[in-house]
Amino acid sequence: MPTLEATVAQLVALPGMGSVRQFRRTDLKGVRMIPVTGFEHYLLFYSTTGTRVKVLRILHTARDFPPLFA
Repeated sequence: MPTLEATVAQLVALPGMGSVRQFRRTDLKGVRMIPVTGFEHYLLFYSTTGTRVKVLRILHTARDFPPLFA
């Protein structure tokens, strides 16, 4: 299984496993972050609603990501 698909499968099974990030925008409350399996320099940002997982962005760790969510 490709590693991105493996990461998403993990999130579907355990949506609370990522660390919660704090952003100023109120509509981003509860956004979580997890590294992409097999790609240690990529982070997947996602949110959950009930049983649904919504992938918001996948970014390289070298990016200054807080401004991207401003």
